[in-house]
Amino acid sequence: MELRLPVRMPRPVLTVSLALLLFGNIAVLHADHARLLLVTGAENKMNPLDKNELRRLFLGMPVYRSGEVLKPLVNKTDERCYQIFLQSVIGMSQKRYERTLVLGVYRQGYRSPPVYTQREELQAELKNNPDGVSFIYDQGQFKDVPFNVVQEIWTSDRE
Repeated sequence: MELRLPVRMPRPVLTVSLALLLFGNIAVLHADHARLLLVTGAENKMNPLDKNELRRLFLGMPVYRSGEVLKPLVNKTDERCYQIFLQSVIGMSQKRYERTLVLGVYRQGYRSPPVYTQREELQAELKNNPDGVSFIYDQGQFKDVPFNVVQEIWTSDRE
């Protein structure tokens, strides 16, 4: 007994369709590989932070390294980067994160981290502030920028 597909397609159409599905998915896999990196200025050579310290830092709580308080700089230059940061590091929605920051200001006296929407301003602050710490969404475009990559916070599962 011979098995056939219920829909008869001409062989060239079927071949082209299968090729597009196969090679299209491979192209998407390679195009989507990205990482979220924790960065400081080029001269700051700090050790990696654990998940708790990282979360505390960006919630406005003091985190110390070498006797100095680290200063978080929130990167909002790319919306996807910011959303990945909120989901993978903070574990909150944007609305809840902002509410938690406001509550921290009023209840414990924590300072909300400054938010940067321009990449040039963020780079300048990282360069000028030796204790500044931020995160960037890297898809290979930051090869020549003078950052010190402290650690990889998140990576896409696709490789």
